[in-house]
Amino acid sequence: MLDLLADLRQLGRRMPAHEVVRLVAALSRAAAAAGPLVTRQQRQEIADWMERARTPHPPADAPQKTKAAAAGDRGRVQTTPAAAAPAAPDPASAERRPVPHLAAVTEEPRERTENRSDTRGALEPQKITEIAAAVRGALKKAARERATTSWSQLRRQLGSALPALQPGDQVEVLVEVDRHTPPDEPLLASLIAVNDTSPRSRQVYQRLACRLDRDPPLNPKVARSWWQTEVLQLHQLWRHR
Repeated sequence: MLDLLADLRQLGRRMPAHEVVRLVAALSRAAAAAGPLVTRQQRQEIADWMERARTPHPPADAPQKTKAAAAGDRGRVQTTPAAAAPAAPDPASAERRPVPHLAAVTEEPRERTENRSDTRGALEPQKITEIAAAVRGALKKAARERATTSWSQLRRQLGSALPALQPGDQVEVLVEVDRHTPPDEPLLASLIAVNDTSPRSRQVYQRLACRLDRDPPLNPKVARSWWQTEVLQLHQLWRHR
């Protein structure tokens, strides 16, 4: 119970509302089990969290639009004049004129081409299974110790059992790690995802979540809070396993 209270104090104001509700429900059950061991001050704090869960507020970093801004948007839409008919193109200048947004059109396919080699990964399925077994054991140990980790830390810990992986292979390894995780339990991969915040890494964990039918938010800040909540629940779950 004390762990749940500490988690709510630390992250409760930044969590999505539904995650706060879930932690408060677990806190209420833990307090009921503790019975007379719960102090009056703790009962008051639990009651405050239960009231907050019943009337949730959006996370502190969630963008909001004021009524005045919304009214301004409507006003701009209503008062925008009709666009004038475009002038006939000058054939002589058309060859010299750069195509609008050409850079944007060409840049995205180039990025996809650069990352295409990462999409499938290079390792054979048998090797993926072997690496996943080692990574799964290390993640379970971290969960019991209420810790998180990273790919570089895992490589130092596991040595030759964990070679450097391309993003595509990272996805395949983590899918294998959590293949048998029940749908109502957080992923062991959360212990890595919560610390890995680069844009390319976020794509790895979005692909992982999609493969395992999980639904983390797309907004990077909200997604980080989502992974943090998963880690807190994972620590509680593995505390006595």
